[in-house]
Amino acid sequence: MRNRKKLGTAGGFTLLETLLALSIAAMAAVFFGSFLIPQMELYYNYDRRSQVKAMCGEAYLKMEEILRYGYMYAYNPSKPEELLYFTREEGPAVHKERKDKWKELPACASWPSLSAEDLDIRSFGGMSLELDFGGTTAREVKVRIEAVRDDVVIYEEEATIGSLYGYDMSKGSIS
Repeated sequence: MRNRKKLGTAGGFTLLETLLALSIAAMAAVFFGSFLIPQMELYYNYDRRSQVKAMCGEAYLKMEEILRYGYMYAYNPSKPEELLYFTREEGPAVHKERKDKWKELPACASWPSLSAEDLDIRSFGGMSLELDFGGTTAREVKVRIEAVRDDVVIYEEEATIGSLYGYDMSKGSIS
């Protein structure tokens, strides 16, 4: 029998195997870069938009809760982010003359006001809430709710809130 010398093997990869592994890794990196990263960005933007919508929705609900029993609304055109409203109250604020007649309303300056700061909405991602009551009439509130970041409007929503009561200015009565 012949005596063969055993040669020790290095146990490494051949150049071909290394190049094959690197090319597969490069293809996987291209796949992740071109497909998964835009998908993750899309989901992030969708989540951010839904949270902004929730913030604006919360503002609307709080405004509606405050204003639903109001029957006169006004805003100052030079300050459209603030709404003046008058709500129906029992007591000294409103006096009955007759069964269906009410005295004149007090001056607008004494009415309560509503602005974005009064709603106490938590901000999200450095965004702030801005309200614009332009277009409000005596009987209904028209509001544009905006989520703003760095003076750029991210999302805006328009809403109308009507009074549960009607106040007829010519008759001075509540219907």
